[in-house]
Amino acid sequence: MEALWEQLRNSEIEPESPDWHREELECRDQMIQKGEAHFTPWDEARERVRNRVQ
Repeated sequence: MEALWEQLRNSEIEPESPDWHREELECRDQMIQKGEAHFTPWDEARERVRNRVQ
């Protein structure tokens, strides 16, 4: 992963994000603006991920 990140950082070509990324970010931003977004504290989210992979 580090090698891939280094290659991307040093590249003069900036990768394009697909349209669905922009659409998803806009959707999430609208949810935040409406007060409909739900957030999980990092410690809790990390623990849930750890429990799934065990």
